[in-house]
Amino acid sequence: MGFAPKLGYAIKDNFIVGLGITSSYSKNNIDYPTLNSSDNENTSTSIGVLPFIRGYKSLGSRLAIYVQAEVNYSKNWRNITSSNSPEYTNDGRSIFVGFRPGISFLISNKLALEAGIGALGYSSFKTEEENQFNENKSDSFNFSLDTSNLLFGMAYYF
Repeated sequence: MGFAPKLGYAIKDNFIVGLGITSSYSKNNIDYPTLNSSDNENTSTSIGVLPFIRGYKSLGSRLAIYVQAEVNYSKNWRNITSSNSPEYTNDGRSIFVGFRPGISFLISNKLALEAGIGALGYSSFKTEEENQFNENKSDSFNFSLDTSNLLFGMAYYF
């Protein structure tokens, strides 16, 4: 589950500059009855900052498409506990630099429903495992239309 409020300022018609904060948390419990009743709990937490620039193109009086250029930096923590092994912890960071297209539908003059659809950009992820001196790093440039890049939200215009 994630939450990403953003605040933007329109520097001219159809052009917004802004800043967002990202946050996510997930918790999974897994039971392995065939492995001596091992119970595992996996928790992940992330918090980050997201400066952006967004340009809109009107498709009518209530509908617009947009492209958002953004830099998303996040700090990540992961903790795995198991009844049959020691606790495992790692810390990491992720960076995304790229573009996200989307669509905006005005419900009223001040309120809109928005959907971000996909992403094109560069991603970098690095984790360090506590007490194990292991470091994992991944860099990629990709275009994605999968569900992890499908974002829904609302916008309020002051």
